Amino acid sequence: MKNLLEEFNEGIEAEVQTKKTVVDNTRESSGYVPLFEYAFEKLKAGIILANKDIEAIEGAEIEFIDKERYHSDIALKIPRLMKEYGIPKYTQEIIPQIVKNIEASPLFEKEIEKVEVAGIYINLLLSSSYFSEFIKDVISLGDKFGLSDTHKGESIVIDYSSPNMAKHLHAGHVRSTLIGEVLSKIYEANGYTVHRLNYLNDWGGMGAIMEAHVRLSANGALPKVADENDLLYQIYLLTRKAEKVASTHTAEKIFEESKTELVALVGDFSDFKEYKNKYAEFVEAGKARFRSLESGNKDEFELWQKMRGWSLSEFNKFYEILNIKHDYLLGESFYAKKGADFVNDKLKTGEVVKFTQELADIEVKKVQLAFEANTIKKTVLEKLLEEIQADIGAYVIMLPSGARMVIMRADGATIYATRDLVSAKHRLETFLPSRLVYEVGQEQAEHFKHLFEAVLVLNLNKGATVDLKHLSHGFYVDAETGQKLSSREGAQNVISLIEESVKYFRNKYEERSVGERAQTFTEEEKEKNAKLLAIGSIAFNDIKQDKRFPIPFHKELDKNIRSFEESGGAYIMYAIARARSILKKSDRKVEDIDIATIDFSSLELIEINLIKKVADLPKIIVKSGETDNPAILAEYLLHLANEYSSYYENFDVLHAGSLIYPHRLLISSAVATAMANGLKLCHAEPPERI
Repeated sequence: MKNLLEEFNEGIEAEVQTKKTVVDNTRESSGYVPLFEYAFEKLKAGIILANKDIEAIEGAEIEFIDKERYHSDIALKIPRLMKEYGIPKYTQEIIPQIVKNIEASPLFEKEIEKVEVAGIYINLLLSSSYFSEFIKDVISLGDKFGLSDTHKGESIVIDYSSPNMAKHLHAGHVRSTLIGEVLSKIYEANGYTVHRLNYLNDWGGMGAIMEAHVRLSANGALPKVADENDLLYQIYLLTRKAEKVASTHTAEKIFEESKTELVALVGDFSDFKEYKNKYAEFVEAGKARFRSLESGNKDEFELWQKMRGWSLSEFNKFYEILNIKHDYLLGESFYAKKGADFVNDKLKTGEVVKFTQELADIEVKKVQLAFEANTIKKTVLEKLLEEIQADIGAYVIMLPSGARMVIMRADGATIYATRDLVSAKHRLETFLPSRLVYEVGQEQAEHFKHLFEAVLVLNLNKGATVDLKHLSHGFYVDAETGQKLSSREGAQNVISLIEESVKYFRNKYEERSVGERAQTFTEEEKEKNAKLLAIGSIAFNDIKQDKRFPIPFHKELDKNIRSFEESGGAYIMYAIARARSILKKSDRKVEDIDIATIDFSSLELIEINLIKKVADLPKIIVKSGETDNPAILAEYLLHLANEYSSYYENFDVLHAGSLIYPHRLLISSAVATAMANGLKLCHAEPPERI
């Protein structure tokens, strides 16, 4: 007969399977945009076909270039042949043949007007009529422009946010949540089926917290706090304080100051020695309560489930304000029994071994030899010897790199690493992903290095090629001191920042509602748009920077709001609004214009650059996904917005609402679509008007 915990986890497994079907079906029903159907990709394919007699032509780099600087639109080179043959032979033999092939192909004159050699490059000048093809792509695809089928048929599991039960979300969770969501959108844009997963740390340490809650409640000593998750957090802090006091004699001051609450936790004591004994009893009681929870005891399970709900209630408020929706919520608890069973199975096969004194002696000899060979310093030696001693009796996986991964303590208790390993196994078996991505803080780099090595050495991927990736991020830091923000400070400041940012942008709408150039907005429109601008500015500020580096955070929220607004997200939204205002004022609509009748022969240089930059969006999205770097997309959008703003200021499209330059209306429409589509992938949806 199954216990309550097993029944609970069976229900979660059923939910996972149901949701997986929904995610898979939604991905298929949303459709794909074949990359090869974009005009630029067709052009590249034509160039490659014309040079099918050239070795390694498929690896040619074909990219847009600055026309003002190079007097051409596209540059071509083949790095492999340059390396293989050397520059002299490449330029004297390969390049002339490519030029000859292009000039003899159907591309010449129709798509390509001129071919020139510039050192190791072949520069191509596009025919003016071909620029209409780039515009047609945007018009025909609309809000799907930029998407591709690059990874159609592949799935990716991305783990991000991962909060801790009985604690508050901290700044690292904020970054992980925003970066993980943006990466998910970019992966989807490239054709992946994306499974968004939130891994809740809801198991380790809960025995002590539950025992503390029961004791404090019985003694009428529960902390007075505003919400229930904060109650759990205060209990957690008290258990940590009790542990610190018991583990060191240097904590006498804390001991004296905290006697009352320590008595409520462990019972009466007369001196420090008796306190340590009482604390040891508390620890054992916590372990017993946790074992009871593991066995599915009704009272323990219901208390744990209630506490889990308290934490999730707080976390969900945060996700709601940021408009973040994960597909799956899977906790450590889901893998608890699976972890123990897994270790026992691997003990039988010898893939997991007990770390005996004999094995420890071998490891000691290895690190001592490394020290004698001057490959490690004394401080490292001491740390490694300490770890070896601590691991004796534990159950480990000996990794090919020479490291060992502890997956079960000497007392038979599974640990975080056990559940991480089993969760990786579950994800690989359930989703059959081509990529398994963890967006987690940089401090866990070594853990994931060992985890991935263990996955491969145990063949949990069943021989399949799976890209296992830990994507780390830097912290939010105090702008003045450079110090990492505390857990409480980081999350609360960001939540307050969102709320204050909404007020800030709302006030801007109020200001625009009065005066000679007053605009009319409904109250609902003001509130909705203010929230879009606030969240978009914060998200864009986060992802436009290299995610490995920290983000400064000011104590004064108004400074953060201004700096986030100036970081570019709102600027891009304003550029989109400008373009859309032209489209709205025009007496002719884009869909009413026959693009075949438009003359593109007299395009201004800035118009050529804008059209080419718009046409580059699919490639930029692919590159952002392949490198797991949203900053590439953010930088592209900033450049496009900047160039369009200059265009908007200097080139007329309408006269008194009448369209006088149809090609400029088409360009404005294409730019607005490209910026809006790209910005949505950055979790920054632009308002219809600002």
